[in-house]
Amino acid sequence: CLLKISKEDPTIVYHKNQATDQLILSGMGELHLEININRLQTEFGLKVNYGEPMINYRERFNYDMEITGKFDKQLGTQQLNAEVDFILTTSDQNKDNVNIELNNRIQTAVASWEKQAVQTFSDGLKHGGKWLCPINFVNVEIRAIRGDRGHTTDGAIAGAVLDGLRQAVERGTTLLEPVMTLDIFTPEAMLEPIKNYLLCHRGVIGDICSLPNSKHLSCQVPLSDTFKLGKELPQVSSGRAAFTMRPHSYQPVPEYLIENIKTL
Repeated sequence: CLLKISKEDPTIVYHKNQATDQLILSGMGELHLEININRLQTEFGLKVNYGEPMINYRERFNYDMEITGKFDKQLGTQQLNAEVDFILTTSDQNKDNVNIELNNRIQTAVASWEKQAVQTFSDGLKHGGKWLCPINFVNVEIRAIRGDRGHTTDGAIAGAVLDGLRQAVERGTTLLEPVMTLDIFTPEAMLEPIKNYLLCHRGVIGDICSLPNSKHLSCQVPLSDTFKLGKELPQVSSGRAAFTMRPHSYQPVPEYLIENIKTL
């Protein structure tokens, strides 16, 4: 159905957000989207649940740390143990990524232990921290993996990694929200009302450039404050302003907003 609609109207674009598992529908404004959602319901007989997109929040460790994760448990008649030493260093919040690497001096009794450690770090960071959001902006260096063939399994290695990640999360993470860059084009007469609107929505105003018969205002606004922009900006500017939007970076969520946030 969406494929047919997008072929009829090329300004309708859709994609699946892999992080939230939502189908994201984009168009020329709120009214435009409402018309096409109504088409899905009336012309195609679909029951459509829709609303604002979910936000891809992230977490970040509060500081660099060096940790030893340990696993030491009796499972049935077998005593299992393992230890993993690693260093976590935080990275640039403008780059939504995780880097996991093995120190080139690592020597393990079983080759699969290294692969298991890397995979468990990857899975554990995706599972998240205090708010169960993916932990990003971090470099992980695995410094040592200790165990012996008789009492260490891949599962014990995974347990040691998870213990280390638990320790890291307990030391503190920060919840981060995505920030968008807005480029707004408006007649000069509408510039002040638009600036006031942006400041009321946690906007940080950057450059303001002069164009023939208009102004170009660039600013950064948290994604959560942009969902009504398509409807409210025409009201603020008497329909005389237009805007484009693109991802910029992540920033800490203010304490007064955290309680109201629904994370993934």
